[in-house]
Amino acid sequence: MNRDQLFRDISLRKLMLGFAACLAAAPAISAEPLINESFYYSDVVLPDFSGFSGGVMSAEAIAPAEASAEAASALPTNMYSWDVVPSVVRNDGSDSFVVKVELPEPADSVFMENVSVYFSAASEVSLNDSGQGQDEFAGDNVWTSPALQFNNNYQGDLYLTPDPDSTEGVRFEIVGRIVVVRNNEEFDYFGREANVGLLDANEPLIVPTSISATAQASPNFVNLKSDNTDDVQNTLRQHSTGQIWELTNEFYQAFGDDYDFLTFLSSSRQLYVDFAATNFNAGLNLGVRNDVLGYGRGEFDSGSTYGSAQQLQSILILDNADRGMRSANLMHEVAHRFAAFFDAPETGFKRDWAHWNGWGNVESLLGGNDWIDNFDGSYTIGCNYGYRGVYQMPALERYLFGLQTSENIPTIRFPVEGATTGCGEIMEPGEYHEYSAEEILLGLEPRFPGPADSQKEFRFAFIGATSGRLMTQVEMTFYEKLASWVSKDVPDADPDPFVSINGWVPIERYAPEITWRTDIDLPAVSCAEHSATNSAHVSAGRATSEVVGQMCFGTFCFGGTTTYYAVGSNDNLGTSLFSTQVLKESPVGYYALGSCPSGPDIVAPVMTLLGDATMSVSLNGQFVDPGVTATDDRDGDISASVIVSGSVNTAVMGSYILTYNVSDQAGNAATPISRTVNVVEGSTCFEMSLASHAATDRVYIQYSLYYATGTATYLGSTYVNASTIVALEESTPGNWSVVSSCN
Repeated sequence: MNRDQLFRDISLRKLMLGFAACLAAAPAISAEPLINESFYYSDVVLPDFSGFSGGVMSAEAIAPAEASAEAASALPTNMYSWDVVPSVVRNDGSDSFVVKVELPEPADSVFMENVSVYFSAASEVSLNDSGQGQDEFAGDNVWTSPALQFNNNYQGDLYLTPDPDSTEGVRFEIVGRIVVVRNNEEFDYFGREANVGLLDANEPLIVPTSISATAQASPNFVNLKSDNTDDVQNTLRQHSTGQIWELTNEFYQAFGDDYDFLTFLSSSRQLYVDFAATNFNAGLNLGVRNDVLGYGRGEFDSGSTYGSAQQLQSILILDNADRGMRSANLMHEVAHRFAAFFDAPETGFKRDWAHWNGWGNVESLLGGNDWIDNFDGSYTIGCNYGYRGVYQMPALERYLFGLQTSENIPTIRFPVEGATTGCGEIMEPGEYHEYSAEEILLGLEPRFPGPADSQKEFRFAFIGATSGRLMTQVEMTFYEKLASWVSKDVPDADPDPFVSINGWVPIERYAPEITWRTDIDLPAVSCAEHSATNSAHVSAGRATSEVVGQMCFGTFCFGGTTTYYAVGSNDNLGTSLFSTQVLKESPVGYYALGSCPSGPDIVAPVMTLLGDATMSVSLNGQFVDPGVTATDDRDGDISASVIVSGSVNTAVMGSYILTYNVSDQAGNAATPISRTVNVVEGSTCFEMSLASHAATDRVYIQYSLYYATGTATYLGSTYVNASTIVALEESTPGNWSVVSSCN
């Protein structure tokens, strides 16, 4: 199946999940009004939430001076939100997540229906606001689901989308549809299901660089810890509390002013209670700075508001999960850097002030389709190429980006007012306007700088802001893969990736003259030592205390034990107020026991094998690798970064070797260790450690306790008995019993 066939075979609903037909808010400098719009397909308005919309604004439109005085620490009173915490889990059941729904007022109940079998055997899951289970506080209008995990019975390849060029090893998966019950009436305020990211369990986890107490980074992705409101979603919805400048200024405190597009990704979703056109936004381009002439906008500079002195051109915001993370959505917003702002000579050439006519022939992610020449003066609207997806930037936009001269722009055609439009419609002579490039650009001064001197390198900084927390390693690995994939090299022999509403693909060929970068310059992390008593550490904010076992009568309390903990690492500093401890501060605001390292990092990590070095599994049985632990003198626990080579095929008898490798951030490699796994036929008795049994189907773990499969015989605790040798015999198929030995 070729790419065009693949694209055409995707359902309309799947197509619409990724398209950004922008809701445009005009820049304050041009004093144009907010323009509402719906995306039309075959002249039929798509159902609410099915289509994609977005926006383009100027920085002045949401400058701090115009922000509402509404408290930023709480959900705006006219909005609802949901969040998945963490937003990504592995597809092996080792991680759990919860869905949190925050409401502006009390509700009778909240539940999820049509819950995916990937996460729950029940199709309906209740959330609670009782302060019980996973819910933190009773009555705060934040409703929380039970902990959910991936069901190992459902496996399959993880591709972000069906597009073969899309990212491997990651996927967004629907969890369920959120329903709020108020006064015995059910409401679906969110219009689409909650999503969680899935990361292939075989993907090695990155070790992010800790920048500060509120920031961490990987080679292509930055995570910022925000306050308890979602500035990213609020800005996307163009709400007055969307203080995106707070996040951008935090970014520039740690990172250089070397990025053209700060691109924010959303892990949550927030919407207005009442209908608002911005509820449909899937993307936003917030213009920050411009000194280019000849494309329809004047010069402006709001960089100081956002912490940028020279480089930042636009802030891009992408909506949650697969509604925002689509190549067409990303490059749609990038295209708004220079398109489509100039006035046209004829009404109908553009849909609004920032988009081309959706039924014209511009073949752009900002509007337009392929027009198939029938060689009799008529054209058929193809709908296979254009706003749904393109291989390369169209000629008109290449001119606006300063990549070519206007002579290379082909004839522009678009329907006359009142003409019947739609996919497959034939546009007869007289039913469409036809203009040359010179006529279309009439009145627009020449683009400056031109092709010889225009900017040929653009750099993204992909940023994920999480409310009240930093991302897990699993989340950081997931988003690092997505960010790095954008700038991935495409082999010369490969065809151009299709930048579409159904994929997340490399954009190298979208405009071949342009180099698109996603790399992050990681700042040097300082280290400072603080030697003081626990009392002084507490006074200086480097430590906290916790009292256990205290007895109180009214406001009078006595007794109990006070324990002191380092801020950040939570290292136990003991119970003595006057004990002297050395704390290292690295990065700023993060404290841990120990001294700052001196000199270069030359010490390699150390790995320890979990389970036995030699294990056996029955032919056609199940094998799960117990894995290894890895520690480093400076990086700490780096077990998540271990890379395993080799595999075990339980369908074929023989011996298999698994080899484990890991390196620290300085590149020091640990000594590799190996495990031999024997696949044997006909064996009904195995004598090995409980940890090794648990790596097969002979033992299962529940609440950190080992049980024999089938017989449910209690065998011990994962904390104490992992290395205990136990002989298990299969008395009947699927039922394992304890025996004295296998001899």
